[in-house]
Amino acid sequence: MTLTTWSLLSQPSNVLHRYMAALELHDSRIARHAFAPGTRGRAVREGILEELPQQDAWAMLDASTSAPRYQRLRVLDQTRRLALAETYGEWSTHRLTELLLMVQTRASWQIVARAFTRGRIGEPAPEPDPVGEALIRDCLLACTDEPGPPQGTHLADCRYAYAGAGEPVFRHPANPAWDLGWLGVSRKARLTAKMEIVMRGTIAAAKLVRSDRSVRVVNHVLLVAVDGGWKIADLTCSNPLPAG
Repeated sequence: MTLTTWSLLSQPSNVLHRYMAALELHDSRIARHAFAPGTRGRAVREGILEELPQQDAWAMLDASTSAPRYQRLRVLDQTRRLALAETYGEWSTHRLTELLLMVQTRASWQIVARAFTRGRIGEPAPEPDPVGEALIRDCLLACTDEPGPPQGTHLADCRYAYAGAGEPVFRHPANPAWDLGWLGVSRKARLTAKMEIVMRGTIAAAKLVRSDRSVRVVNHVLLVAVDGGWKIADLTCSNPLPAG
């Protein structure tokens, strides 16, 4: 990676601008450094969960002949080496909303997971869903309260990206990212949880902070609406932070 490329990817917002430029020019080469290898996209269409590997997304982008007429981005949260972001774009025929998990590597920021939803232009935006938000809170709280693997709270192939000093490390444990022992937090610790949730139709994102008297563990989480409820699809974590 050249110094020029690194400088362009040194902040989460720069990564997002590069990705959106690739969408405008239908050229995946512009954005490939912005994504970690193996990144995948999740979507729910008519109640069915779909997965889009990033290589397939690049092929679709390069074959596209239309460009977005409007785009915007937001970094929803940045905590140390983790970031949670949202992008929105409108084409002549559809609109696309994406929720993105990002981690900081030794060289740059990278997108490690994405969830997206498409809609027709002119179609009303989803109404606020307090029932769905309550289900999401219950899902996240279950992962905090249970000392063992949570039951039914995550997809079978859920994985999490650990943001350490180098490249992101992907894991597929039975107890995804709630393995506090691996993070250096005692399983016997009594944890409190705070969360911030963003819902976009059939996808959602959350910042979850679990803490005891000495440490805080921060997770950014992507969730999808399936099987009449919400399940965790992907998440990120880093080393515990001092409590406070």
